Amino acid sequence: MVSFFEAEPQFAVHRHVLELGAGPGAVGLALASTGDVSSLLLTDLESVVPLTRSNARAAAAQHASVASLTASNRLAVHALCWGEPADAVIAERHIDVVVASDCLYESASHSAFLSTLLEVTNPSKLAQQDEKSRQRTTVLLAYKQRLPAKEKSFFETAASHFNIAVYAADPSLSSFNNNSADAIEYFNEAIYICKLERKE
Repeated sequence: MVSFFEAEPQFAVHRHVLELGAGPGAVGLALASTGDVSSLLLTDLESVVPLTRSNARAAAAQHASVASLTASNRLAVHALCWGEPADAVIAERHIDVVVASDCLYESASHSAFLSTLLEVTNPSKLAQQDEKSRQRTTVLLAYKQRLPAKEKSFFETAASHFNIAVYAADPSLSSFNNNSADAIEYFNEAIYICKLERKE
């Protein structure tokens, strides 16, 4: 996913980024190390947060841009359980881009994951923003296909709420836009980055 941002920097530059399922924080901290993001909030389960925080501290010691974000309270690590209402730290935060990498490997969590995506991209949040910063939140989801039938079901459900653009990581597969789950060629081992934006 980091290579995607290198090729498509407009998705991160001067953006307020939320990472879901951050784990060790590799993707979010790589973005923060470029010095281009306005803020970064890394989230995962309570049991994972200590690891994420530890890695964020280590990254701050190695990268001035991460240290700057941390010192100015623009880099934070917070617990978030998908499917449960987000607390004020997340619900009231300005979010331009939601990043999630390899978060579809467990089909039992698809419904909760989608519920959280819907909450953090809720268009009603736009009314609370000033006109200059008012734009829809973009979700960038990277995943490797493991269970194509179940993943297809997730995207079919998501497509009723989101416009979906698909970027195939495999250059032999063309990149294209589509508003349905049919945009993804379902076969094992393919890697995709999907851009989701809420429908009007």
